[in-house]
Amino acid sequence: MTYASSTTDPELSGDTNGSSFTVQGYKPTEDESMNFEEPWIMPDYFATLRQPLLAGREFTAADAKGQPNVAIVNLSFAKRFYGSAQAALGHSLAEGRGDGTKLDTTIVGVVGIIKHQDLRTEMREAVYRPYLQENHPGGVEVYVRTAQAPEAAKPSIRQAIHQLDPRWSSTASTPWINR
Repeated sequence: MTYASSTTDPELSGDTNGSSFTVQGYKPTEDESMNFEEPWIMPDYFATLRQPLLAGREFTAADAKGQPNVAIVNLSFAKRFYGSAQAALGHSLAEGRGDGTKLDTTIVGVVGIIKHQDLRTEMREAVYRPYLQENHPGGVEVYVRTAQAPEAAKPSIRQAIHQLDPRWSSTASTPWINR
């Protein structure tokens, strides 16, 4: 197996999951939407999807609860608020809106624009968060990249899922297996 990762907000599933955010240095107009897509992802997510980072870094196992909050934003977000991918790095944001919102999350990476809802629709601004910092973790979709034939990959997939979190079922089905 080459890569394995997971998300709370799977690609090409037709959904949009988001939250309102406050962005450092930006004052929205009264009727401006500050609601962005918010997938919670595990380390190696973008490597698994073959989506290179344009600036910064991917999440690691060190980006866990109790550590400083971090985020990876997409290029749409970076351009809208900071003009470029590189300029977005190091800026802060926070989930929620209002004058009392504490900017508690630092942008550590920028990824290109991923087709998320479907193949025709460009993804709106997105703030990816490390699943290991999620306050109320729930179910995830697991993605696997392998060089093996799909049928031969099942044992490796189960092992990778167990490595991500030993509490996950090792008898999970693998309905979508592609090389």
